[in-house]
Amino acid sequence: MGESSKGLGHNQNGEPKPKSGCATLLFVWLVSASIVGIMLNSINETGQEISSLVLFSVAIGAMVTFAVFCFKMAVVTSRAKKVHEVQRKTKNEERQKHMEALGASLVIQANHMAGLPLGQGAKCDIYLCEEKVVFQKDANTFNLYFDKVLDVTTKTDVEIQKQYVSSVGGAVGGAVLFGPLGAIVGGRAKEKKSKTENTYLIYTYEKDGNVDYISFEVTGNLDQRIKSFVEHFKSLQTGQRVIDL
Repeated sequence: MGESSKGLGHNQNGEPKPKSGCATLLFVWLVSASIVGIMLNSINETGQEISSLVLFSVAIGAMVTFAVFCFKMAVVTSRAKKVHEVQRKTKNEERQKHMEALGASLVIQANHMAGLPLGQGAKCDIYLCEEKVVFQKDANTFNLYFDKVLDVTTKTDVEIQKQYVSSVGGAVGGAVLFGPLGAIVGGRAKEKKSKTENTYLIYTYEKDGNVDYISFEVTGNLDQRIKSFVEHFKSLQTGQRVIDL
């Protein structure tokens, strides 16, 4: 019969529209007011004073309203948790399928710092594969093969700043040290020190005959997961590499 057959109480998908909290509270208030009215009409029969009856009725109405409100909030929260859990499970399943397609053994999420044509702070998925590491942000995928990688390491901002300060040339040294990341983090050396220590995953690789860097902030990731990226690269090293500068 067309869209009109869905009824006023349903959304475009034919599902019932959730009732608003205000409508529920209004309904409870009307019921409570009715109860108060009935109780007031019984004053002559019970002989109670109107003041005490009114106070009692207001208290009962308030408690009922509060109880209904708490119940409704519990239902709404429970539904939200279920939706979030379903979305999380679906996302994990999709990520697992993607890992299998790439042949990846591990994936972490990290904030891009420098080295890729992405904004600083952009959240990326980093997939560890046998012969490469894959950086992915939405529809953008970047493959870095290990035969081009010179080093994989983790550094804290404190370590980078110490090396930056001790390097010759200040900002110039910072630019050489881990590329743009060295300049970004090292430049904060004179600023007020933060109590939070950030950790960075840094890939040093050969690009068009030059040394370049790709870096991510991995603060908050499990240490062992981050170490796996470093250890995997080291396990591939079978001998010394000679690089013409």
